[in-house]
Amino acid sequence: NDPQNCYRTDLLFKIYAFYKYIFFRKGPATTLGCENTAFKRTGLLPNNKSTDLQLHFSPAYLTQWDKLCEIAGLSSENGSQFDYNAPMETKYGITFIPILLQPSSRGEITLASKDCFDYPIIDPHYLEDPYDLELLKTGFKISRKIAKSKPFEPYIGDEITDKFINHPPESDEYIEEYIKKCALTIYHPTSTCMMGDINDEMVVCDNKLRLKNIDNLRI
Repeated sequence: NDPQNCYRTDLLFKIYAFYKYIFFRKGPATTLGCENTAFKRTGLLPNNKSTDLQLHFSPAYLTQWDKLCEIAGLSSENGSQFDYNAPMETKYGITFIPILLQPSSRGEITLASKDCFDYPIIDPHYLEDPYDLELLKTGFKISRKIAKSKPFEPYIGDEITDKFINHPPESDEYIEEYIKKCALTIYHPTSTCMMGDINDEMVVCDNKLRLKNIDNLRI
């Protein structure tokens, strides 16, 4: 009965959140932003016996396409899912975030020039392997299933869909286009190379970032 979007950034809301927390220990300042997380082994790859999908749950409406584009340095010319002119009460919501834990796509980093101050060319090849897209589609469908479960019935209305995608929201085509349009990295892309004992054949550099078998070169 008291919906609050914990990701609003205006000063008035911050004052309200601070007051409610200090005096009542309630309100949006009591949340970490990501209330729950779950891990799942989907079995899409027969030989993969480890967890390959993570789900985050946030008590806030995070589908602000223009803001996501701004964060990611992408163009938002395809249009915004988010109606900034809508009344505030229509902006309350929750968000499920499926996360690909073990992508099969492999990116590459190449030098742009001989100048060490030039930024390298980074191409992550996101979703190049069809498995990655299938896994995120699975996460999308699991999120929908959870959202439609009985415990959520009193709290969730209709799904907020992207009006710029010309496919029915329940179709695989819609889900694929939504993923390709909206997917972003999540905080900590890792592991371009392994650091450790230089005698380990899998190690690329030591703990001082010195590259193995090449003199005077650090990563």
